[in-house]
Amino acid sequence: MKLKVLLFALCACLLLSSCMPLQSNVEELMQPPKLTEEQFRVEEALHNAVGSDIHLKYPRSGSYRSAFTFFDLDEDGSEEAIVLYSQGTEAEIRIAILANQNGQWSMVSSYPGLSFTSEVDFIRFESLSSRQGKNLVIGWGTGNSVNNIVTVYTYDSSRSSADRLVRSYIGDYSQVAVDDFNQDGLQELLLVTAADGYDIDTPTVRMVGEMPDGNIDDISSVELNSNIASFLQPVCGLLSDGMYGAVVDCYTTSGMMCTVAIVAEENTLTLPLNTGDGELFRKTSRHQEVLSGDINADGVLEIPLEFPAPGHEKLGDDALYLTNYSVFSGQDFETVQRAFVNQAMGYRFCFPKAWEEEQITVMRQGTRETFVFYVYHERDLYDQSEEVLRLRSYSTQDAQDKLETNTYFPLGTKGTMVYCAALPENVDSDLILTQEEVQECFSFLY
Repeated sequence: MKLKVLLFALCACLLLSSCMPLQSNVEELMQPPKLTEEQFRVEEALHNAVGSDIHLKYPRSGSYRSAFTFFDLDEDGSEEAIVLYSQGTEAEIRIAILANQNGQWSMVSSYPGLSFTSEVDFIRFESLSSRQGKNLVIGWGTGNSVNNIVTVYTYDSSRSSADRLVRSYIGDYSQVAVDDFNQDGLQELLLVTAADGYDIDTPTVRMVGEMPDGNIDDISSVELNSNIASFLQPVCGLLSDGMYGAVVDCYTTSGMMCTVAIVAEENTLTLPLNTGDGELFRKTSRHQEVLSGDINADGVLEIPLEFPAPGHEKLGDDALYLTNYSVFSGQDFETVQRAFVNQAMGYRFCFPKAWEEEQITVMRQGTRETFVFYVYHERDLYDQSEEVLRLRSYSTQDAQDKLETNTYFPLGTKGTMVYCAALPENVDSDLILTQEEVQECFSFLY
């Protein structure tokens, strides 16, 4: 099981980082997107300024996926055009800024990106500085499956054309989040960086924002557990009443999953789950890729805490697990919702209130994706005499089991997969749900 999870983690890391060789192949196979009339006019102005032998570069993630991005950088009421491109046989990406005057686009200037990168991870616009205008933030792919490079630019239209775009910050990142973490009215970057075996020895998180002198730099940083190997996207929000920050789901070197909570106390980053002996952080260790988030839409982030389903404690790799989605109270975790998460099949079933007072466990039925929920009798895990529910998922392309006698009703479909449930018939018990209640408890993970 651990080997399988580790392999999945490595694949996820590669996919999330979008390593350069894969991206290059995709670009070669794809046809260039058809340009809008405005983009065509910008491209024509770019050709007139730098020549015709250019190669447009498209960000591989984020909200802005075009080589042409229109944004009012200096907030003067008129949008600038930002174009990412390389020229001739040069691999270096350049940033062109064009302005529209009286309906005509013209080059303001062209700025070098980073000499050692040839891919764009993302482009975004954030208010990191108290100066007028938005900051241009660009993530650059390095070909490293662990970390990329982020740069922050300030655009000052009062400067000469060649100097208007000023690089304010450069740093490593594996994942990026943007929010007002220190509650100063400005946004900050939260840069989560993995150990890479070269320059970075320990996984670290940094908060980047405006310093007292007006420059953009590292405000605070804190080292993370050395066993963390890779990160998923941070989720920002309330961790508990009055505690705002981010949670980051991670993979460890052993292939397990865990969660880091990050809070800025004024201008100092802290890890509230790692205080003392780190017991709270260890509680977040889990086998499945169950993600943190606000699953009940109450405005507070829940962190998944995994435990063996009742009776499965000694089954080893064959054990099934339940999840307690929990909020951090400031001292410990409080369970908000218990659920069975089937990550492989892409769904979650939240336990209803009627089951809270009973020891409800779950068992896989045969070799198919059928799971039986029933009251657990401590003397016999396999006593399913008090069955309360069955969940089943199957592909429409698979042969159906003609010996199946349960009557299933549909819960939903996703692609070629069908999801359905069956309830015991002629059983008088408060634990038996209605079809409507089963539907309310069931949801897709993605």
